[in-house]
Amino acid sequence: MKIRSVRSNNRKKVFEIRVGTRSLVFPYAKADPQPTPDDPVSRVFVDKELGQEGFTYFLDSGRTGTRLGTSATQLYRLLDQTNYRKSVDQVLSLLQVLDCDVDLVVRAKTA
Repeated sequence: MKIRSVRSNNRKKVFEIRVGTRSLVFPYAKADPQPTPDDPVSRVFVDKELGQEGFTYFLDSGRTGTRLGTSATQLYRLLDQTNYRKSVDQVLSLLQVLDCDVDLVVRAKTA
């Protein structure tokens, strides 16, 4: 799902993400690095390098972070074993948002 726009809301301590006609929020508490009153968000934008499926933000200290906009619907779609349209990139991105470690093993095909 493509992100149309994103902005930081320091009063609510969330990133407000516009996806299609819906608005989603991503709490600062789940962001890494986490924005704080002493190190607030200085810039946030939809990241085209992530296929507009994520956003990047900069803090006043110069630290930067990237997060993907993943809804519950997207989660269920990625976990659905009958959905053959999901990509490895989408699954890995989802696992990153869920703070999972992933080891990818590629083996030669045996006859």
